[in-house]
Formats: sequence, structure tokens, C-alpha cells
Amino acid sequence: MEEIATHKKLEIKDVLSKELASKGDLAVLESKLLLEIERVEHQLDTKMTIYFIVLLSVMILLNKDLLIFIAQLMGLVK
Repeated sequence: MEEIATHKKLEIKDVLSKELASKGDLAVLESKLLLEIERVEHQLDTKMTIYFIVLLSVMILLNKDLLIFIAQLMGLVK
């Protein structure tokens, strides 16, 4: 009877061990997540740069006083 109980314990331990993630699995997952985070950060940085350039361009084009000031700086208008 004790031998059967020990055998069952070992079976349960094996099943539970197989379902747990090993340190190697976690390291692989961590590296994949870090690569994904870097990719998303790069995409966000690119989008923010484009949005900033578009916003700055719209502000310059729609602001008459700013257009005159830029023209004066460039020497186009006195």
C-alpha cells in the first residue's frame, strides 16, 4: 500500500513538474518580450516624430504672424 502511495506521489510530482515553466523557458520568453517592447518603442518614436513635424508645420502655415516672422528672419520681408 505504501509503495502505491509513493508511486502516485512520484507520478503527480512528474505531471506538476512538466507543467511548470523552467528557467530556460522564462529566459526565452523574457527575451521575446524585450524585443517586442523595443519594436513597439521604435514604432511609437517614429509616429511621435511624424506627429510633431505635422503639428509644427500646421502651426507655421496657419499662423500669419509666425509666417511674417520667419520671412523676416530669412530676409525675405523687411
